[in-house]
Amino acid sequence: MRKTIETVNFTKTEKLTRDIEKLFDKIGAFHERILALDVYLKLNSDGPVPDRHVGVRVFLPNQEIYVDVRGEDNFRGLAFQVYQKIRRSLSNLKEYIDPVTEGLPAV
Repeated sequence: MRKTIETVNFTKTEKLTRDIEKLFDKIGAFHERILALDVYLKLNSDGPVPDRHVGVRVFLPNQEIYVDVRGEDNFRGLAFQVYQKIRRSLSNLKEYIDPVTEGLPAV
């Protein structure tokens, strides 16, 4: 699974990169067909309190899942919230089997 971490309006540290990668390394356990994962970290410091935004796009065959969270919490906390939402989405998606594309013999 390919992982990409992109930042907007700040420079990511090695520790933040390691923590985010370590967290999302576990996501493959919830769905075996994940092709790629894009993590977007954005800092909006226009107001008196900095607003942080974490978005994650999960690429599956013929499908994408995008989840994002905004808040004043740190990036690790927001990333964990996104991780929980993606985990639930992937678990629900895994329960659904499309009879048209699944279970057909290989040609």
